Order: sequence, then structure tokens, then C-alpha cells
Amino acid sequence: MYQQTVSFRRRPLESDFFSNLISIVIQCI
Repeated sequence: MYQQTVSFRRRPLESDFFSNLISIVIQCI
């Protein structure tokens, strides 16, 4: 779960927002 967010964080700051969105979606599921 958390590993995916870390992998996304490796990308530019723009992906940081996207990674946060994904983490929220994962929590909702």
C-alpha cells in the first residue's frame, strides 16, 4: 500500500498531488 505511494513520489512534484489522491482512493476502498 505505502510502497506504491513512495514509488509515485520518486516522480516530479506534480505526481506528489497524484500520489496523495491515489492514497486517499486506496483508503476509501
